[in-house]
Amino acid sequence: MIERPFSMKTSGVQSRGTSHLRTRKLAVISFQIATSRKRTSFHFIAEGLRNAGWEVKFITVGISSLDRLQGTERWRDAQSHGLNLLRENGDGFLSYIHCPMIHPKATSKSVLRGLLGFATEPYRRSLAHAVCPIIEDVDAVLLESCDGVLLLSEALGCLNKKIIVYRPSDLLSAVGIHPSVVASFMATRDRIDRILLPSRLMLGSPELSGIDPSRISIVPHGVSREILDCQTGETWNPYNFSRGELNVMTVGGMAFDSDFVSSVIPKITEYKFHFFGQIPGIPKSSNIILHGEQPYADIVQQATSADIGAAFYRSDSPSYLLESSNKIRMFLSLGKPVVCPFSLDKDAEQRGLYSYSPNSVESFVQALERARRFGVPNPTPSRPWTAVCAEIDNIISLDIARRLA
Repeated sequence: MIERPFSMKTSGVQSRGTSHLRTRKLAVISFQIATSRKRTSFHFIAEGLRNAGWEVKFITVGISSLDRLQGTERWRDAQSHGLNLLRENGDGFLSYIHCPMIHPKATSKSVLRGLLGFATEPYRRSLAHAVCPIIEDVDAVLLESCDGVLLLSEALGCLNKKIIVYRPSDLLSAVGIHPSVVASFMATRDRIDRILLPSRLMLGSPELSGIDPSRISIVPHGVSREILDCQTGETWNPYNFSRGELNVMTVGGMAFDSDFVSSVIPKITEYKFHFFGQIPGIPKSSNIILHGEQPYADIVQQATSADIGAAFYRSDSPSYLLESSNKIRMFLSLGKPVVCPFSLDKDAEQRGLYSYSPNSVESFVQALERARRFGVPNPTPSRPWTAVCAEIDNIISLDIARRLA
């Protein structure tokens, strides 16, 4: 492990009972699974802070035996990791998946949603009972927008004297967190010391309104090493996209517009549409290819052979996704234009973003044609995750120093 102890002037973190400086310790509480093939912003942040000298404990929440019934890729990843087991993943990186019998799982069925609301308090207690001993010795807690926000009620308990940092990858309402969890967050959010937003466009959300602006920092997502390594102009094709066809590629199922894809995509036979990840509601069609979950590095390489990237978000999706979406950032960083259903500013096509109306096949075809014709005229410079993590490291360290001053 790379140890980077720092002075009282910048951190003030010392070993208990001794004057010797010690390694800083961080708990990351996330919906994501540390050992999954899927790579998200929280994976990059956790790894970046570990490389910067933090000892990281990566805690996964928002999963229970209810997920076994669905048999998702996430459930299989959780089983592969080990449930309710603290696992060592190399120097300075531990991971744990909290998995009780039940949790307040979000669902579109109102009756079931109401019943699962009764699981919120038992889940919060089980979460605190399991996780608090694991994170007892950490200096700071980095919390994603997930069921882990229920731990904010422990701010006077196991989170007492720890710096609490909230990094919403998405708004709670956007990812379908159970209303009872959102209500708990709204009641306890004042216990957060620092909020790190990946997009300024999040500021207008009711979830964040009224918070002291001095506690909010805008820290956009970064670009991974895998993407930077592929910015050479060379192409890779591990999943055998046909060289003689026009290939449109998308990744992931967050806020996915399955109705649009089901009704429109099979009609556009002059393109091949490639879907990576666990994505719901994809119809069978000769121009649709499902690749499932695949290793992140392979997906990035494959994106170099795509003609166009697609972000099939639902029309009611929040506009901040234009700045925070990892797939949009990946495609644009690799020089691939992106079609998306958002209302865009007049200069968006210069940046490689092309808008379509989800209510019109013609609009979507026109967006594809413009994207193919014009590409990405003025690419946005890529900021690596190492720089983003250095900024997050500095912000948390300064907050710790102020706490101890």
